[in-house]
Amino acid sequence: MNEKYENIEKWLNYQESTWAKLRYELTEYVLRKHIKPANLKVLDIGGGNGKESLWLAKEGANVTIIDISQNMLNDAKKKYTENNVANNLKTIKTDLSIGFSLDEKFDLILIHNLFSYVNNVESILKQAYAYLKKGSFLSIMHVNRYSEIFPPLIFENDLDTAFDKVGKRTAKIDLYEDTEVYRFTADEMIQKLEKYNFGKIEKYGIISMCNLIQDNEIKSQKEYYEKLKKLEIRLMQEYPYYEIARFNQIVAVK
Repeated sequence: MNEKYENIEKWLNYQESTWAKLRYELTEYVLRKHIKPANLKVLDIGGGNGKESLWLAKEGANVTIIDISQNMLNDAKKKYTENNVANNLKTIKTDLSIGFSLDEKFDLILIHNLFSYVNNVESILKQAYAYLKKGSFLSIMHVNRYSEIFPPLIFENDLDTAFDKVGKRTAKIDLYEDTEVYRFTADEMIQKLEKYNFGKIEKYGIISMCNLIQDNEIKSQKEYYEKLKKLEIRLMQEYPYYEIARFNQIVAVK
């Protein structure tokens, strides 16, 4: 077992931040353009503590979360119980770096914020495609490599680190003990999906402007937050803003 993923305190703290709240609301907004949650069978690959999928269960979806961290899955059970949807949740602990095996197919598969942590992206995509029903949706969300230059530039005035980030395909983060993670662009991810028989693939920019604003306190002010969210939604599919967004969300239909 990889013990570092059992230390979830930093991740839970991140989830309480204003910018995390905004990200979750924006990815939900994108999904609502494509699906209606009631009675869906949802697979959340690398779904952690269920933050991405809880709203789906609250609206009638049955959710299966698979993740490497038992502590994350325990927290998911707690959250689902607190929201009276424990019966809509199934959890499976597995090491996704070596794949997974299931005995059912799904109407919606989420792979949000997983591909930073595994080097078997191709095999996970192949499995996800196999577990999708015809006419169903795959949603991928990942950190956009083009956005890596902005944090050191804007918040630290560190030109050297910003320079080194250009074109770099990995990064170090401290969420899980100084872990090295992988970075992709939306077009790189779409290229991987084009190997499969998806009928339509759409890409969105998630958090195009929020991370460029130095004043973090103002982001938590209700009126400012709502205006910022409105702007983010406006820029989701507007070129060139989605190219520099902190995250890309890609939705494909089988």
